[in-house]
Amino acid sequence: MKKSMKTVLLTTTAFAMTGMVYCPKARADSGKTLNWSVQSDLETLDPQQCVDSTSGQMLNNVCEGLYRHGTNRLEKALAKSSKVSKDGLTWTFKLRKDGHWSNGDKVTANDFVYAFQRAVNPKTNDSNANLFGSIKNAGDIQKGKKKPNELGVSAPDNYTFVVHLSAKVPYFKSLLAGYPFAPVNQNAVEKYGEKYGTAAKYTVSNGPFVMKTWTGSQQRWNLEKNSHYWDRKHVKLDKVHVMVVKEASTGYNLYQTNKLDMVTLSNQQARNLKNNPEFVTREQGRMDYLSLNVNNEYLKNRNMRLALGYALKRKDMVNKVLGNGSKTPLSGVPQDFMTFKGKDFAKASHMKNATTYDKKKAQKLWNKGLKELGKSGQKVELTLLGDDDDTTKALNEYIQSAWQTTLKNLTVNVQCMPKTQRIARMMKHDFDVVYTSWGADFNDASTYLNLQARGSNYNFGQWDNDEYNKLFEVSATTDAGNNQKRWDDMVKAEKLLLNDGGILPTLQPANATMLKKRVKGLVYNPVGGYNWKGVYLK
Repeated sequence: MKKSMKTVLLTTTAFAMTGMVYCPKARADSGKTLNWSVQSDLETLDPQQCVDSTSGQMLNNVCEGLYRHGTNRLEKALAKSSKVSKDGLTWTFKLRKDGHWSNGDKVTANDFVYAFQRAVNPKTNDSNANLFGSIKNAGDIQKGKKKPNELGVSAPDNYTFVVHLSAKVPYFKSLLAGYPFAPVNQNAVEKYGEKYGTAAKYTVSNGPFVMKTWTGSQQRWNLEKNSHYWDRKHVKLDKVHVMVVKEASTGYNLYQTNKLDMVTLSNQQARNLKNNPEFVTREQGRMDYLSLNVNNEYLKNRNMRLALGYALKRKDMVNKVLGNGSKTPLSGVPQDFMTFKGKDFAKASHMKNATTYDKKKAQKLWNKGLKELGKSGQKVELTLLGDDDDTTKALNEYIQSAWQTTLKNLTVNVQCMPKTQRIARMMKHDFDVVYTSWGADFNDASTYLNLQARGSNYNFGQWDNDEYNKLFEVSATTDAGNNQKRWDDMVKAEKLLLNDGGILPTLQPANATMLKKRVKGLVYNPVGGYNWKGVYLK
């Protein structure tokens, strides 16, 4: 999931405080330790506070809900069986009786009830609360009109969990596989309070691994096999050692010296190593895009926003800047992500003005926008935010050059910073333009449409359109089965967003990596990411 203000992936690491690079003296294992790299710091282990990709990846391996993502399929986890009512609105799950928390407590249906109610409680300020919107009363609870205990969930007994929906949701099982829907140990949350999830010692989990050694700030940590996990006999690893790696050259050096089993490559490295037998490109259910703050004195103008879009040659971004298998976008939703009656949503919602390079049109719209604002001939200055990894830096430098070269009197200042700072700025709407990304929580276009909906925590640029919101709200409550109207409403909403320059899609990213041949049984899902449960080393 999510989820994701997830940015362009690049494995990176640097110990900026000292200027020193962490290099293990030797591979710290006896054949049962996986050495992994990630691109940014771990922020939280609280499923209801996670907004970044690194935390999401860790949570997907230390938490477990009713289902888990396998390779292109869902697998049962704590759900032993499920039953759906004829109208599709009531789901009844029978839970495994051998599920345990890492502290030895049993996992019960009450843990799911507590987690779901906590997620929609406005006091929790869960950025993923919108994902629970299809559950009865969720919307009214989030608006403060009803209490969390009125959410449509219940536990008739310790191992029966019931969910009442307000509308049929065919992708409901896919939703339940994400970490936002994992159970939460109420005793632990109440014991640790605001500290819950801020360090390994303030966390209780129920997945195949348990977090160790993470104090909340350092750039390396361990996940160890959970001795209380119900399916521990199929967990082959004793430990996963994770390092944050911010410099691609450093990461590849650690990989070459067998101190890392996986590393994400820079653009040039991907080009040089694409024929290597250990080279692996991962397709992702994710989109990169530029969020534009419509409260900016220039970006409030539609023509100014569209001009910035027309000034970008996305083929160059994909082929010349990256060269890692990423794709040019058709809309703000990935290609081959959602289909209906044989049609691809990305193709159906494609708008030329959202993804087409046209220098003359960009200049014409730019001048028109300035005239409409009464600022013809004036100098314009914009700040472009992005993460401090090599790939995002290269992309933002390209954007800076393209905009300044194409659009007269425009100065673009690029600010690169750690992801945590960038996210904080976005959450406060403290930016002009920001390069960001979204990884899907489930296989439906609504996971992307929701981002720009009124009231969404992820509507960073605060774009707002009455018709868009109406279409989205109707699609969210319409029977999502074989429904042509729902499809049409979502396609129309996406076209409205793109035609107004609400966001500027940049590319559909791929993740170019090197993976040691000794790593076997690794599961990767475009939505769920990496799953280490079945990994073993040869």
